Amino acid sequence: MLSRNGTSPKQTGRNLEPHAIKLCLFLHIAELRLLPLFETIGREAALKAVPQSKKSLKIAVPWWNKQCNVAVKRKHAFNRMKRTWLLSDIIIFKRCRANARRAILEAKVVLLATILHIAHIQH
Repeated sequence: MLSRNGTSPKQTGRNLEPHAIKLCLFLHIAELRLLPLFETIGREAALKAVPQSKKSLKIAVPWWNKQCNVAVKRKHAFNRMKRTWLLSDIIIFKRCRANARRAILEAKVVLLATILHIAHIQH
């Protein structure tokens, strides 16, 4: 006998017979055990099928030091300037950016002086 939506009571799950319940439970458990296997196979197939870009190899520059790192990573001034656009925040951001440029330039000068000193000693 069909219900109002066109399905039988056995299809809706309300009046399932015991062997049908066991079968559903077995299929559910089998599905749970096989799911990680399918995920792994699917992931491997996707990695082989879709070309992956290689991670860009950044060449480390010899003059980069901790001061450069600290100066460049100060993003709080930039974020605040973006958020407010107040003249005082713009000035603070520009000062931080100038300090970062200065730190990088000083690191380059120190390295160049060191190289020139070593070259002068060797001649």
